Amino acid sequence: HEAGHAIVQLALGIAEPTALSIGGAGGLTESDLGEMRADTHEHLEKFLVVLLGGRAAEQLTFAEVTAGAGGGVEGKSDLARATRLATRLETDFGFGSLGLLCLAGEVDNRDLLMFDKLRAAVSATIDRAYATALDLLANNKCALDALAAALFAAGYLDRAEIEAVLV
Repeated sequence: HEAGHAIVQLALGIAEPTALSIGGAGGLTESDLGEMRADTHEHLEKFLVVLLGGRAAEQLTFAEVTAGAGGGVEGKSDLARATRLATRLETDFGFGSLGLLCLAGEVDNRDLLMFDKLRAAVSATIDRAYATALDLLANNKCALDALAAALFAAGYLDRAEIEAVLV
């Protein structure tokens, strides 16, 4: 899962992983985002792909995903964050298929269920990002497998160790 995030970050050039860890409470991918960038539509779409990279790695590796790659009670999971971002693309930034609009305040999950066009637009954005993550990881499967194996063996990899695996 964490290796998937790291490989997608590198493939998209959106960030450099500085540390990967796994443990009893889950995993973590720490990254250096580099220079400050404007939150353009393209940049935010790439960030969606990164958020879904862990789930895509699980799907490619195990042909299924764990609950950890899904929702979560606190709404802090990768999928919850991706859903919020995809919703904001539609409702806050005017980057979506619904046109130039900005709704004041946050749109919550009930809003997605109530408005068919919004739900469909958010779902299409997430599906597109997930397909991109799957393609990137399939094209970088050797790197994904090597990084995942090294992380599983060590439990923690710093930037130098990540770079050594991927050379």
